[in-house]
Amino acid sequence: QIKTLYFATVPESSTRANMLLTGEAGFVLDVEVNDVDRINSSGTASVRYDETNRVAQIGFNMAKEPFSNSLVRQAMNYAVDKDIIISGVMGGAAVATNNVVAPNVFGYVDGEYIHDTAKAKALLAEAGYPDGFSVTLWTPQGRYYKDKETCLAVAAQLAEIGITVNVEVRDWASYLSELKVPMDEGNQVEMYMLGWECYTREAGYSLGALFSKASIPPNGWNTMFYVLEDLIVEIRQTIDSDARLQLIEKALKMVSADAPWIPLYTYSMLCGESSGLEGVYILPTQLPRFEKAHFS
Repeated sequence: QIKTLYFATVPESSTRANMLLTGEAGFVLDVEVNDVDRINSSGTASVRYDETNRVAQIGFNMAKEPFSNSLVRQAMNYAVDKDIIISGVMGGAAVATNNVVAPNVFGYVDGEYIHDTAKAKALLAEAGYPDGFSVTLWTPQGRYYKDKETCLAVAAQLAEIGITVNVEVRDWASYLSELKVPMDEGNQVEMYMLGWECYTREAGYSLGALFSKASIPPNGWNTMFYVLEDLIVEIRQTIDSDARLQLIEKALKMVSADAPWIPLYTYSMLCGESSGLEGVYILPTQLPRFEKAHFS
């Protein structure tokens, strides 16, 4: 039995891997894809893949042009090839996601966007931007696995339909507060990256937290300035599970059509654990739990 746990903050992933391989650590979080083979071949530790429900997304500030135009937002969704980003940037450590909640969340319905450059160009022209436009995309660096790299890949794909994206790294300490500046107080954001998890694993939670009037900055995280109020209220007031599920699915279909985000992928969590360590489990919100952990 394990009687004492020691937690250490180690920012460098290669250092965490080395600590695992030398026995200094028994369990490590966020293993880099590049370290998987050497850990698995060590004979003393292995890498595990756990599903999460944190969705990486590119958000639009719909209170600003051209993102007030749904055709523009839809075009940008069609322009992004998620499978290439998952294989080329994430090293397979993610699952393509086509809505604002993860596929393992109660109520999930698949969105309507698959990669189609020709359709993206046609929608952009229909919206009045046949030659594209320029925009700034904010990203943290190191807050999420491959966050900046993901944004650079998205920018490269949007360039194929004529949209010039300037990827700008923002300091995490100020990033969140800048996203939540009200529009009438000089909000500067155009596009941004965040990773949203659904704590309750039921989509009604995310819908209410992200798309209600009460969540508009500075009070909450409706940083898209997109409101789906009546349906959210109805979901909150509906107790019957079947009826609630129908309302949630209706809401998610509406959100997908309105495209306030480009949902990219759901993170897979890569952790390393010493041989013989058993009983550690990972919540879908990416929290490791050790109360059942033991060495066999």
